[in-house]
Amino acid sequence: MNHRSGPKASQKVTADNRAVNERQTSYHAQKEAGQLCLLDDGGSLPHGNLPVSSTLEFGLLEQSVLYLRRSAGQVILSRPDGQVVGQARSVRGSWWTETIGNLTVHEELQEPLVMALQRQWLPWPSWRVLDAENYLVGILVGRQILDTWRKPLAGLHRSGKLSWKILDSAGHALALVGLTDEGLRLEFCPIVQADPFVKMLLLAVVLVRCC
Repeated sequence: MNHRSGPKASQKVTADNRAVNERQTSYHAQKEAGQLCLLDDGGSLPHGNLPVSSTLEFGLLEQSVLYLRRSAGQVILSRPDGQVVGQARSVRGSWWTETIGNLTVHEELQEPLVMALQRQWLPWPSWRVLDAENYLVGILVGRQILDTWRKPLAGLHRSGKLSWKILDSAGHALALVGLTDEGLRLEFCPIVQADPFVKMLLLAVVLVRCC
């Protein structure tokens, strides 16, 4: 019996999509107003006297190109001009939650949480990608990116000896990845530039599979 079919399932999908759209709209509105500083518990604080231009210029998810390099046990995320915009850190998991080797990604400015990656072994090895409010954004299984319903969204594909492409299910490029002297270069394609949640998933699969 398919529990996702019928009017109730359709209403739930519509409600889920509406909730994602509302969070995305709220994220952009508060970011552009310079008012958002997400906390680990999902709350928020104003940026205070910080100029709006600084939050827009240095925001991690506003970048079209990121460079990733390992340093002192974490992955440093920077812009092409070398300005650091964030970092990814390892945190200890727990056997009783069936997770181990978790990652958290933070912005450089006041270090607000951007997203968290939870390693899971059951029912099969995977990573759960959560936003700063602890909502599930997607799931990584191997080189595949799945949505919250575990349906394929995109995949990481090798395009050269030291380069990869992230393609959606229709074969459209969402991001390009390549190894350079400055580190691993992640370029978001224009089609995803305005969607912070898709960019979270793309950054997550690169952190897990390429770094």
